[in-house]
Amino acid sequence: MKNQIIRYLTIFVSFLFIMMGTISTASAAIKLTLIEGKKFIDYEVSNQSRVQSLRTVERDLNKLFDKVSSAYLAEKQIMEIDITNIDLPGMFHFGYGSQNHDIRIVDSNTSFKLYFSYRIKDSEGNIIREGEHKIKEFSDSGIASRHQNRGGTVGYYRRPLEKWFKVIFTQ
Repeated sequence: MKNQIIRYLTIFVSFLFIMMGTISTASAAIKLTLIEGKKFIDYEVSNQSRVQSLRTVERDLNKLFDKVSSAYLAEKQIMEIDITNIDLPGMFHFGYGSQNHDIRIVDSNTSFKLYFSYRIKDSEGNIIREGEHKIKEFSDSGIASRHQNRGGTVGYYRRPLEKWFKVIFTQ
């Protein structure tokens, strides 16, 4: 019994070290900042305070940009992203239903927006490319789109970001 506990603890600690290494290296290429987040058009997440909503959206944007950029950024390049505005898809309804839950309803042809500026730097901090970009799209509520748009609060931004990365890195 004692040996079994030690074996499980060893596996658990090894797993933690692997995850810590993965997390620290995965986010090394992206530095994302929300600029005056409280002034964004629409960032609220169901059943979270505004402060928690901003943290959730920032976390999800970090994950999304990190995932999409990994196919394009060179190993030692750093991308700094300043999010200047966000409008999540759908309409936010307060006190919805019999239990008064806050809920975001996304239907077909709901618009969503993401405005940001970016800087791509080499390992020495020299700016390789910089600019601004605005994503203004409409959601597609089809089954294929719902499957593609998984990704927390910002999953709908994945396709437009992938298109933008392809354009920016093939020029």
